[in-house]
Amino acid sequence: SSAASDVYKRQPLGDRGLYLVQMVAVPPRPIEATFEWVLQPPDQLVTGTIYTDGSRLDGKVALLAVNGWAFVAVDDDGKVTAIARGIPPPWITDIPGTEAWAVFQAARRRASDSRIRIDCEPCVIAIHRGMKWATAANRKHARVNALLLSALDDTPNDLVVWIPAHTTEKLSLIHI
Repeated sequence: SSAASDVYKRQPLGDRGLYLVQMVAVPPRPIEATFEWVLQPPDQLVTGTIYTDGSRLDGKVALLAVNGWAFVAVDDDGKVTAIARGIPPPWITDIPGTEAWAVFQAARRRASDSRIRIDCEPCVIAIHRGMKWATAANRKHARVNALLLSALDDTPNDLVVWIPAHTTEKLSLIHI
């Protein structure tokens, strides 16, 4: 017992029960945006109602944080007709920018009469207020907004609607 005690006394952290944590390699950040069809629609044209989302994993640790986006399209019968996902380009560094990138990815692949439902109110506000407002010099997301609003050119505002997320309302199940 005293021999073990002597060993710990010779190690600076041993007497406090503190030991070095093994270092783990962190993979490098992606250097470009990605796009992947999970369920590809015919002719890659997305129809129906499109639901978009952007998120961030491990956001509390900047080195490990990864943004990701996705969209799903549902026809009038509730059948899923398209699903896509990916990561935004490295110049998008937060959730609102990632949300806007998700809408941009959906907007550039959709039929012109497809409805878009977005759970990011700032994205919807930017779309409804138009290009001049959304791309003003004081707008943090002006760059992605310019792409997004170009993809939605001539789209009536009533096709782009905010749907609050994380509510207590129960949504009907979507059939895959």
